[in-house]
Amino acid sequence: DSAVAKFEFAHSTNPDEPAIACGFGHALLHAGRTDRARQMYAEAIGKARHHADLNFNYALLLISQQELPAAREMLQAVASASRVDFFPGRFYLGLIYPSLNHFLADVFLHLGLVEHELLRISEAAQCLITAIERNPRQAGALIALGDIRMEQRDYEDAIHRYATALEQNPLSDEVPELHMKLGMAFERTGDLADAVKEWRWVLQRDPHNISALENLSRLVGESTTRSAAVAAAVSAAQADGPST
Repeated sequence: DSAVAKFEFAHSTNPDEPAIACGFGHALLHAGRTDRARQMYAEAIGKARHHADLNFNYALLLISQQELPAAREMLQAVASASRVDFFPGRFYLGLIYPSLNHFLADVFLHLGLVEHELLRISEAAQCLITAIERNPRQAGALIALGDIRMEQRDYEDAIHRYATALEQNPLSDEVPELHMKLGMAFERTGDLADAVKEWRWVLQRDPHNISALENLSRLVGESTTRSAAVAAAVSAAQADGPST
């Protein structure tokens, strides 16, 4: 709130300075005052459309309001810019991101998610690949690309993306969901033993996880032949001991 008050005062004394309007918008957005933030961004963007932080935050605001084509336009403006003013440790982007590549990875991640929502699947995949190239530890991009590969039935690449996300971010809150996704991908390739291992990992830590329980029950109940395969997979998974 103190940041909002300071920027509000600065804006009242210098209303024609786009950098102040932009900073005011950032402060309002982080304070949860999205309607006023949008007003400030709209005001600033007419005077300083080239500001990367302005385009990016305005795009995030538009995404939250499901205005995806407009958000896409803002993100593309940043992604295609010949130059982005970024200084580590300096307001605004330099305080949030450790490097320009980390920031651009986030830009391409959100652009990929928007493209996916707009059913532009190949464009979405390419944006996510670019995000990973910029920041190989970008878990969100790895997971989203894995999800697209599942939709495309490229299960081997989906496994690769999910496993990489898990390896790069072993303490992430998304780890249980990653194990669930890996289990689904392994099942699609016919690797029932590894599918069971992934869901068993989840149940060891959350015995009441409905999705893991349902997946294992579904495998067992599909057919007699399949049940034998699942029983063998379960035995193999149990023989390996607890997953880490």
